[in-house]
Amino acid sequence: MFTCPACGQRDLHFYNVIQRGKVIERSVQCVACGYSRPITWKEKRSLLVQVGIAKAGRRRVASRAHGS
Repeated sequence: MFTCPACGQRDLHFYNVIQRGKVIERSVQCVACGYSRPITWKEKRSLLVQVGIAKAGRRRVASRAHGS
């Protein structure tokens, strides 16, 4: 996905820290060396775009129900 700045492996994965069903933190971790850092706003935006495409139908219905 992304190249790790510490060890150079293309092995960075996103993971979400979830408490009580809510995502409280999104970060990026390298599988090879254990390096991790918080997610950047650009990555967050690209993730949201990917997720938004996947969940487009569901999100539209949900937002209508909430009146927003």
